[in-house]
Amino acid sequence: GDNTAVGHGLGTVPNMVIVKSRDDSYGWAVQNSETWVDINNTGMLYLNTNDAASNDTNVFTVYPTSANIYPKGGYWPGINELGKRYIAYCFANSEMLQVGSYTGNGLADGPFVNLPFKPAYVLIKGTDVAENWIILDNARDNHNIVKSDLYADLSNAEDHADKMDFASNGFKVRDTNSVVNGASRNYLYLAIAEQPFKHARGR
Repeated sequence: GDNTAVGHGLGTVPNMVIVKSRDDSYGWAVQNSETWVDINNTGMLYLNTNDAASNDTNVFTVYPTSANIYPKGGYWPGINELGKRYIAYCFANSEMLQVGSYTGNGLADGPFVNLPFKPAYVLIKGTDVAENWIILDNARDNHNIVKSDLYADLSNAEDHADKMDFASNGFKVRDTNSVVNGASRNYLYLAIAEQPFKHARGR
């Protein structure tokens, strides 16, 4: 219930932190390095909504350190209420996971995002306007072009449209849809490796 420090055990600064109340129906608060504003404020996102990033001082007090995250005390939006239980998923960049951002160009020949691995899973969110959280992976599409998408903030059935190629060293956007490639729009991504690039073969 008070401003506090919570250890995360990563030994390095997290690039993304997702916190959810286990006892209440509050949203999934997402703090990340790509929409960070300054030492006292964060550009927050919510995994259960399509809202654009907004500067919100009511969630975390400061950005994480190599030791802790810093949830703000109080009742809103439900990440540090007295006596309640919470789960925090903390992700730090490595040769197996990357949080980053790219700028869309609105073309079928979309941007290439360089990664130190061949991706198996990519989560993308437009941050400057309202866009859904899209999930793409190599379990449902084991060859290019990756088409099968699901949305973290919607209950919709799976959709199928050309979205991107998974390469041995990143991903190449192949869609003009604003959910992944609006012209001059900013996108946050969380990418998880199939295998590091140093071991990957071309796809």
